[in-house]
Amino acid sequence: MPFETTEEHVRCVTKSTDFTLPYPEFYQIDTAAIAECEACGTKYCSSDCRNKALTSYHQSLCLLTKDEVVSHPLVE
Repeated sequence: MPFETTEEHVRCVTKSTDFTLPYPEFYQIDTAAIAECEACGTKYCSSDCRNKALTSYHQSLCLLTKDEVVSHPLVE
């Protein structure tokens, strides 16, 4: 799944396909900076964000596979 923009995320959550965020210049994604967890593929906006997540919470949430895991407690 590609990394979605802030506006795309808001549209998905609100189910409003025509929602437009003000000041789009503040919500740009540098796709070259996107980093992912090597174990599960979770995407982060940068390697710095990924590293912070790995040291603070992601180790507890990581599914350790890029395949769909239906038996994991967070998925059930």
